[in-house]
Parts: sequence; structure tokens; C-alpha cells
Amino acid sequence: MARSDIQRFEIPAGSSVRLTVHGGDLVVRGTPHADGALLGRHVDARIEPHENGVSVEVTGSVTLQLPAETPLVIRGEWDDAVIQGLRSRVDLAGGQGDLVLRDLTGEILAGDIGDDLVADRVAALRLLGSAEGDVVLRQVGRAEGRQIEGDLAVTDVEVLTLGQVAGDGSLTRVGQVTIEQVEGDLAATRVGPLRVQSVGGDVHLTENEGPAQLGSVEGDLGVIHPKAGVQATSVAGDLKLRGAIAAGANCRFQVGGDAFIGVSGPVRLTAEAGGTLRPPYRGSVEAGERQRFVGVIGEGEPQAEIDVTAEGDIRIVTGRGEGPEAGFGFDRIAREVEREVRRAVSEAERDVEREVRRAMADAARAVAEVEREVSGFGVDAISSPREGRAWRSALTKWLQQFRTGGSGASEPPGGEDLGDETLAVLRMVQAGTITAEEAEKLLDAMGG
Repeated sequence: MARSDIQRFEIPAGSSVRLTVHGGDLVVRGTPHADGALLGRHVDARIEPHENGVSVEVTGSVTLQLPAETPLVIRGEWDDAVIQGLRSRVDLAGGQGDLVLRDLTGEILAGDIGDDLVADRVAALRLLGSAEGDVVLRQVGRAEGRQIEGDLAVTDVEVLTLGQVAGDGSLTRVGQVTIEQVEGDLAATRVGPLRVQSVGGDVHLTENEGPAQLGSVEGDLGVIHPKAGVQATSVAGDLKLRGAIAAGANCRFQVGGDAFIGVSGPVRLTAEAGGTLRPPYRGSVEAGERQRFVGVIGEGEPQAEIDVTAEGDIRIVTGRGEGPEAGFGFDRIAREVEREVRRAVSEAERDVEREVRRAMADAARAVAEVEREVSGFGVDAISSPREGRAWRSALTKWLQQFRTGGSGASEPPGGEDLGDETLAVLRMVQAGTITAEEAEKLLDAMGG
């Protein structure tokens, strides 16, 4: 393969592609075309058949386009990688940088990831190794992983199973969660069944929709509006339980610090304090070495039970308990955890998106160089501001036909008066290699 080239190759129906990468960034895109294609600058490549399909070996940053149904195996050492638009199984290992997975309906098997991992609209993901950076999961069916060295942000995932998370964790609308260890703080909102063996920081649960089982919590625990039961075997810090308790949401806590209970009933409550116990009404505390309260909060037949044992003080109030002594700032803790996680993962996504655009721009330039060598065109791009505005308006109309499912048979506006790189991008849209939206981003990145 030449130093700057585009190379197409046949992929027999039903076969797979084995890609070996020796350094550089990698972009893999599924397309409706039957053949594969390599695009890149200063890339050495070798393509040959193997018993199950096609073997591709590359050195340098490259974009690989495959039929969307093609199974893919990736080996070697790549820097940053983006894989999107495939409907088949992907097995990859050897990443030194970031990994972005988008719009993938087959199972994804990933080895060690050298930096951040972003998975968006992925059917199934198994992280067989470790992710050295942050992990972001959005709209994922099932996700499994062993070790995450950074922070974790999860939204709209059906099933999540993880080993160790070294940073903080933020979970929102997750159907089922099993995590062995979170070394930092954990915030979970509207999660289904939740099992976490240990948390090194604080835990904040909001409207848990399934039973929550927590092993050891080294920090504080806050629970708001539980819709299902919550059990915490050992909380080293304080407890704050607040809000309406759903029928059948039985809760049990062992607390090393103080406890505040501000719930609306009817709830049957058993509380035992090593320090001072302040009940919702007088004359209800059992005397003894440890103060104990047994009674019903609210009116009517109890629909849920709460059992709290605390080594410190316990305060019990009826209603929502929103007064100045209501608790220990768990809302602030949750906001800080989520804000820190979102900040970290946003930085990771910005870095990855920048790498994607750069890689795609390199691919477009490679196409342009080849077409220039073949066709001999190379007129300077339009530079007049008046002509530039007119061309941009014509370009918007031309791209619109691809957004609405048109065939795009008409020639790009400007024709041979365009710069070679700009025309190459528009040719890629015409061929279905990239979308109209991706073309606009590339043109902006190249200043076209």
C-alpha cells in the first residue's frame, strides 16, 4: 500500500476480518457496501485471505470500512480507536489509548484499555481486562467488566456487572447492578436490584426501584424515597433516611455514627442507639444501657418496616424531615460525586472526539491525494467571502438530500473549482462512506 492511499478489497459473504495493528489510531465503520476499504496517510498495509475470511495488517493510523455484518477481530497495539455501525461480534485487544464504541448490535469483547472507554448504544459489552481511565456507558444492554481504574458513569443500562471501580461511580436508570467494590463515592438514582459488597466513600441512593444490598460502607449513607427495600450491613459513617417509604420497602441498617430518620408513614420502626435517641413523641423510649424505640410512624396499618441500630445518636421525625437539623448533607455529596464524574468523562469524550475527527480528516486527505494523482485536478478552494457564503448555502441544500434518503445523484456544488480535500469529502458522502453530518464536521475541521 502506498504512503497515502485508499485500497478496496473483497470480503466473501459470511466471512470475518482479522485486523492486526502496529501503532497509530484506528477508526472502524460499518457500511452498507459489500467490500472493505482502507483509508489512511503514511500507512503500510498487507491484505491476504485466511481460512475464515480476510487478514489485514496495518502500520500507522487508518480508517477501516467493512460491511456492517462482518465479524471482526482486532489484535496488535493501537492508540485511540473508534468502532461504530457494526451489527456483528467484535473481539479486540491491545489498546493503548481511548476506545469509543457506538451503534453496535453484536457482542463486544474488549481486552485491556489503556485510557478511557465510551460505549454508546451498544447491545452487549464484556471488558475482559482493565480500563485504565474513566468508563462511560450509555444505552447499553448488558455490560460486564473486571476492573476500572478511573471513574464510572452509567445511564440507561439494562444489566451491569463489575468487579472493582477505583474511582467514583454514578448510576442512573440501571435495571440490575452487581459490583464487588467501589473505592470512591457511589451515587445511584432509580436503579433496579443493587448489590455492592464494599464502598470506600459515601453512598447516596435515590428512588431505588429494586432491593438494594450494601456490604460495608466506609463513609456516610443517604437514602431518599426508597421504592424497594434497602439493607446495609455496616455503615462506618452517618445514616440519613428521608422521604416516603413505598409499601413493602423494608429497610435494615447497622450504623457506626449517627442516624437521622425523617420519613412519612405508616411505617413500623425499630431503632436502637448507643447515644441519645430522640423519638417523634415523648415517653416511648425504652430505658436501658442502650436506648430503644419501637413504634409506628404515621397513621394506619404499617406497610413497611425500618430497623436501625446506630452507635451514635438517632433522631426520628415524622413527615419528610426537611428542617435545619434534617441530616448530614447527602444531597450535596451526591451532587459533588455526579459533578466530578461527569467532568472527568466529559473531558475524556472531548479528547476522543477530537481524535476521531483528526483520523477521519486524515482519511479524507488520503482520498484527495489519490484522486488528484488519478484525475489531475487541484484548483485552489474558493476564497472570496461572497462566493464562500453562496457555496456554503448550496452545500447545505446538496447535503439535505442525503439526510432525507435521496440518491444524491447530482454533482457537488462548486465542481472542479473546489479544493481537492473538500471534493474528496463530498465524494465520500456520495459513495455512502460517511454521513452528511460527519462531512460537515470534517469540513469545519479542515476549514473547508
